[in-house]
Amino acid sequence: MTPPTMMYPRYGTPPPRPPSPSTPPPPMLGPHLPRHGEPGWTIWPHRVWPIDPLAAAPPRLLVAAVVVGALGGEFWRVSVLSAGYLMVGAMVFGVVYGTAERRPTHREWLGITVTLALLAVPALLAAKWLGVLCILAAWLVGWGTLAAGRTWRRF
Repeated sequence: MTPPTMMYPRYGTPPPRPPSPSTPPPPMLGPHLPRHGEPGWTIWPHRVWPIDPLAAAPPRLLVAAVVVGALGGEFWRVSVLSAGYLMVGAMVFGVVYGTAERRPTHREWLGITVTLALLAVPALLAAKWLGVLCILAAWLVGWGTLAAGRTWRRF
């Protein structure tokens, strides 16, 4: 008798033969995946980008996001360090937590406060190097707040 190995999981039994290319694939169990143009359709395979086909954003979130996007485009300029960063950051947090079904936790309040304080630096100081560093730090802190990640592995 040979000991069990990766090739022979049971004693003396050869591994099952792979199906021939001419055999049809087994039938799918469960609901069919969405087709092109249907809600939930994606070009990525489900194992790469798992999307729930029945998940959808509430209409009030979509309307608020479009309004904030339009207003943010008017107030914010990438090439100019101004109060536009602070205004857009406050509007984004307002949409996210204003349309949520729950209130922010203490950690999230801390993250919102730190992010908005960092975004206020480009509006108050004229040092471009400091403004750029504060914007980068605000992006990281704000992203961590919105993603609810406490460690790097949670991101």
